[in-house]
Parts: sequence; C-alpha cells; structure tokens
Amino acid sequence: MNYCSNCGEKINSNEINCSKCGQPLQNNNPNDTGSIGLVLLGFFVPLIGMILFIAWHNSYPKKSKSCGKGALIGFILSIIIAVLLFGFYIYSFSINNNGYLDFSGNESSSQLNNEQRQGTQSLGNLKNTRFHYYDTSWVGNKLIAINESIEFGNGNYVFNSETSSVGDKSETKTEIGTFSVSGDNVTLTSSDGNEKIGILVGRSLTINGRTYR
Repeated sequence: MNYCSNCGEKINSNEINCSKCGQPLQNNNPNDTGSIGLVLLGFFVPLIGMILFIAWHNSYPKKSKSCGKGALIGFILSIIIAVLLFGFYIYSFSINNNGYLDFSGNESSSQLNNEQRQGTQSLGNLKNTRFHYYDTSWVGNKLIAINESIEFGNGNYVFNSETSSVGDKSETKTEIGTFSVSGDNVTLTSSDGNEKIGILVGRSLTINGRTYR
C-alpha cells in the first residue's frame, strides 16, 4: 500500500490521482512508461505524435514526452528536407529554363550543343518577330533587374534595354540597325556600325551569352 505524498491518504498502485486531495500520482501509474516505439511513432507521423503528446500530458507524462520528442524531431527533419528539395528544384529549374529564371543569364553549353546535334530549323525570315530577355542579379546590396527586347521588322531591328534597381532611376537604352540571316546565324549591325552575331536555336536567339525568347 502506498500513501499520497501530499495528504498521506492511502492509495492504490494503479491510481493516477489521489482520491482525497487530487494530487497527481505520476510515479504510481504502472502503465505510464515511455518507449522507443512511441518516439518512432511521433517521428514518422508528427501529427499523431503531437496529438498524443497533448492528450497524455497529464495522465501519462512519460508516454507524452516520448511522443512529443519523436514528433519534434520528425517535424524539424521534415522542414529541413522540404527546404533542401525546394532549393534543388529552383536550381534545376534555373538550369533547364535559362531564358526565364537563370540568374547568370548564360546559356548551358551542353543544352545548346544537344539542340544543335538534334538539328534546328532556321526561322529564315525574322520579319515582325520579337524576342525578350529578363534577368536579375545582386550587385553589392542592390538587386539589379535587366529587361531587354529585340523587335525585327523588314530588314531592320529595334533593341530596347532597361536596367533598374529599387530606389534608383531606371536606365534605358534604344538601338536601331539592320540585320541579315544566314542559316541559323543572325547578324545585327547597329546604326553606329557595331556588329553582333546571334544564333537561332528553335524559338530562341542567343547573343553574347544571353538567350532571348
């Protein structure tokens, strides 16, 4: 026979609380034993672990602690894995979608060579077509955005560029000139005589490492 440490009342070994004063008798509950199984349950199913942690907090503190410990570890590990997977997804997406989300703005040489090996169909006549390029990058503590477009007419082209950053005035540039097409090569000659050569790959135009779509 055991006695309550608070009031001295006789208590049975399977009682959870003293029948006289209500004092919790945690050490007198033979069913309250923590186990690795409860830890694993909370680890693999954190939601159930948290529910049992709350439900058993007063009646089965040791079991509650095991479930809570497993749920906490499982929850933290799940967040770490989710962050890593998201980072890998962003990295893969930036490589496979160069013209839209590639912060370097450079075409993947292996991707370009693969498309060339498969063969590309020249656009031939670029009349009334438009290509666009967008890129962002950090310069010091400023985020710089570059927005460029090339619009082709009847033997002429117009190149527009805008560079902007938060808190600063945008810088714009317009260039006009003529162009010629030979196979997959596009030669752009500006009005001041500068010449640039681009490569047509499918529906994209690569000039100086930048891919316009």
